[in-house]
Amino acid sequence: MDIKKSHVDPLESFKEQPIALMGGSFDPFHNAHRMLAKSAIDALPVEVLLVMPLGWAPHKTTRMRMAAFRYEMSVRGVLGVPKVLVSDEEIKTPAISYTFDTVTHLFNKIMPDPLYLVIGSDSFEALPSWYRYKELARKVVFAVARRGDDNMEKMRELAERYRQDDDARVVFFNMPPSSLSSSNLRTALQQGKSVYGDCPDKVVDLINTYRIYNFQDEYDALTQEAWNRVRSAEQVAWRYYTQKQRLHAVSVAQYAARLALANGVDIEKAFVAGLLHDAAKNLPAKERRFLAEGYLTNHPFAKNAAKIVKDPSFENEKNTNSTFQTTRTEVVYGKDDGCSCSVQMESSSCLKMNDSALWASSLSKNILHGPAGAMLAKKIFGVDDPDILDSICFHSTARPSMTSLEKVLYLSDKISYDRSFVRLEPIRDRALHGDLNGAMRLCLDETFVALKRKEKNPHPLSIAAYHDLG
Repeated sequence: MDIKKSHVDPLESFKEQPIALMGGSFDPFHNAHRMLAKSAIDALPVEVLLVMPLGWAPHKTTRMRMAAFRYEMSVRGVLGVPKVLVSDEEIKTPAISYTFDTVTHLFNKIMPDPLYLVIGSDSFEALPSWYRYKELARKVVFAVARRGDDNMEKMRELAERYRQDDDARVVFFNMPPSSLSSSNLRTALQQGKSVYGDCPDKVVDLINTYRIYNFQDEYDALTQEAWNRVRSAEQVAWRYYTQKQRLHAVSVAQYAARLALANGVDIEKAFVAGLLHDAAKNLPAKERRFLAEGYLTNHPFAKNAAKIVKDPSFENEKNTNSTFQTTRTEVVYGKDDGCSCSVQMESSSCLKMNDSALWASSLSKNILHGPAGAMLAKKIFGVDDPDILDSICFHSTARPSMTSLEKVLYLSDKISYDRSFVRLEPIRDRALHGDLNGAMRLCLDETFVALKRKEKNPHPLSIAAYHDLG
């Protein structure tokens, strides 16, 4: 699959150089994390400190927030600290994130010389219980943060024992004492309390904008098996998104889960559909069209879609501009970011197309990512549930006779908490109180008004969906 790369792998710049590694869930990233990173950089002779958010935690019993949020909190949390790089290496790895495996991966990739593993005094005491600790001890230098309240005599005794028993190398460095705890901060956030002063301001701004810790009920509603599948969906789609798109996808996924819970819809399906809905956006246009045509071919809705696209009543309703030519149809639909897109098709050629081809030809390159994403989810991500696939397919255009899941995803894509358009609250209110049809009408109304201001026209399926709602 040909994906546009947003950047070259930054780790390649540090081959065979001294580096430090600081891992953690960073859920949320707080000021003690920042102090630890800064203290490590000040004390250790390294070219870079890798801050690496956990992917799949081996020992966590609580459900971490989505990886895109924790990655972004880490990026914002270390802003201004020199020689620090936030890495997504563990997040991209489809396995439990054991430190030994991460360290081995780094040695295979860039051969650091040496690799300092930054840990706190509590982790230092528990080292012998770590997965493959003795092998890990031969690979790294343990860089242990020494806080003002630590028992240094005990820590030195431990260091000597590890050296004698396991050939471990240990160095200590100072950091300011802190009582901050991610667990306590999560509790405070879930209770609606402010964490300004405990987390970097830009981290708090992110938390507040996306309401990251307001979705505990939705997380708790998933079984462990369902939660594992949701995490897997985010992981497999990770490389298909830019970081900005990841934040949108996880925001949509969480909001879709909320609407699902409020409207009796399968919450796992809503989560997964939200995480995958834009995954085809960065594929080349030709590949998007190829995948879209593959998904629409022989689709059960193809006959109805073609009928709607050819229906002159929809054509008359959407053609408000006198510049339209009688020899062609121009179909325009607003993109998710408020821009518009169009595709042209010759009317004479419509008669030669089968239903699926006619439907596909009505979609501009900027909304092909819906059906293309459905095909990507089916063939690459292994999703075989038709309701999830169709919700992805129709999340930009809508259609008549939408399923509840399709409505949930369509709405969540437009009204999730990362959106700041005017008049969102009435739509949210209806959707959260069991009136998905009313929310859809309001949402489509707002879309049509916005397009009219830009002298653009909605896709025929959107108009048909609006009329179908009554």
